[in-house]
Amino acid sequence: MVALSSSNTISDSQGPQHEPAKDVPMSTGSTETTTQKSSSSAISATKDDDILQDINEDQLDEFKQMLLQLGPYPDKVLINTLSMIAEDYSTHFPKSSSEIYNAIKDLLLSQSIKADCKLPLVYVIDSILKNAKGLFIKIMEDDIANWIQVVHTKLGKDENAKSKLRKVWKIWNEIHLFNEASWNNMGQCFKDEDLKIKSQKVALDVKLKAAGIERNANDGTIIVSKTLRKHMQSVLNDVQSGQVDVLEQVSLERLADINPDLLVEIKKAAEDLLEQNQQQSGIGVIDSSMSRGGRSSGSKARASAKNDTFMELCS
Repeated sequence: MVALSSSNTISDSQGPQHEPAKDVPMSTGSTETTTQKSSSSAISATKDDDILQDINEDQLDEFKQMLLQLGPYPDKVLINTLSMIAEDYSTHFPKSSSEIYNAIKDLLLSQSIKADCKLPLVYVIDSILKNAKGLFIKIMEDDIANWIQVVHTKLGKDENAKSKLRKVWKIWNEIHLFNEASWNNMGQCFKDEDLKIKSQKVALDVKLKAAGIERNANDGTIIVSKTLRKHMQSVLNDVQSGQVDVLEQVSLERLADINPDLLVEIKKAAEDLLEQNQQQSGIGVIDSSMSRGGRSSGSKARASAKNDTFMELCS
């Protein structure tokens, strides 16, 4: 193996390149340090010859330390370095290839590694598969299913990170890295999530329809009269006013997803407003102060009772 010396330091124009998602934050202060550390790396051939041998314990430990240096940031230089090291063992060294892969997998499965540090490790796997290839394809094809579900669960409610994990999995199929059966098996967690979301949506639509609220099948828009929608939005604005930051306030459509019970209460409150307005119009009452008073004390009563639940879901 060629020593990782300063003469063959990885640059953006050399070696296999891993391109993390553009919206993933990149490390800005560690590139130089990382490159310097890899330049003096002990992961190299002996001074007496250039014959590559199986990775030894010290070299493997150094590889593991480089993995830990990633932390929550997908440092491009460091990922390239790790991928190039793996590539040296990808053809004739099944034992070393397995040890390198297991070093990454152990961190992916480790409960001590924080959730935000999992995705950069997945990017290392992705880079090795795309660039080193060789023995790693077969080794990982039969094993990825054993950790991807764990990582998906660990990411919890971080929908952005889960979306990026799914994107990596989809790309593997697009470039035909694995056979269809293996690829489907390793992505079972995404299929289960899709089925769960679909089931929840069906149950939600049934509940909303029973309350007189239907949604457009294409975009989820709530189907109500313009007048009723205007009053529903007014009540929702009052519920959120002073309680939720403007940038975090939700629409009626979003509320239907996160708290359908509150949406039903808001609809009832809006219908109360409409009824009061019609009654006042019928007897010629146009006192705006009375209208505002009735609105604050009567029509919003049920919606306000759900305010605590709404705040909890929107926080």
